[in-house]
Amino acid sequence: MRSTSKWTSRRPRGQEVRSRRQALLCPRCERGVPAAENPLALFAVDGQLDMANVEVFAELVGDWGEGVRNRRVNTADLAVLEEQFRRGEL
Repeated sequence: MRSTSKWTSRRPRGQEVRSRRQALLCPRCERGVPAAENPLALFAVDGQLDMANVEVFAELVGDWGEGVRNRRVNTADLAVLEEQFRRGEL
């Protein structure tokens, strides 16, 4: 899923920054996210999208997509990941 967003930077001029985000419906990444359970279950049962299930998937993925669009970055988790990346652990 791709979505666009905008935010005000922390740079001295406080410029508006437009960005594009991409989210992946991933069983491992979305574990424990209630809105992801139904679309992931569809893949577990059907295996893939086709003309027979695409409309059902669109309905199921809507709540998940809205949640992804409204997620905020957890800066503490991001700092840990950045440090792991810098140490070559990712």
